[in-house]
Amino acid sequence: LLSLKKYDEREYRMARSILAKCLDDDNEDIISISNNIGWTPAHCASFSGNIELLEFFLDKSDELISIVDKKGRSLLHI
Repeated sequence: LLSLKKYDEREYRMARSILAKCLDDDNEDIISISNNIGWTPAHCASFSGNIELLEFFLDKSDELISIVDKKGRSLLHI
């Protein structure tokens, strides 16, 4: 349980950092960047149940819905 908590915090920080860059630079390409397990910020938002953040990312790019992680999971599977 402790390792899952650390993992959640790390993913949250990644999504928050990328969101800040999107807002500052209006750079939409950055939201499709994935981490070492293939998760985009939208995957992180979906996993954490943050609907507002997920909607923000999907408003920027509806193509995010089709991106899969290294296990083949899309946002709908998370």
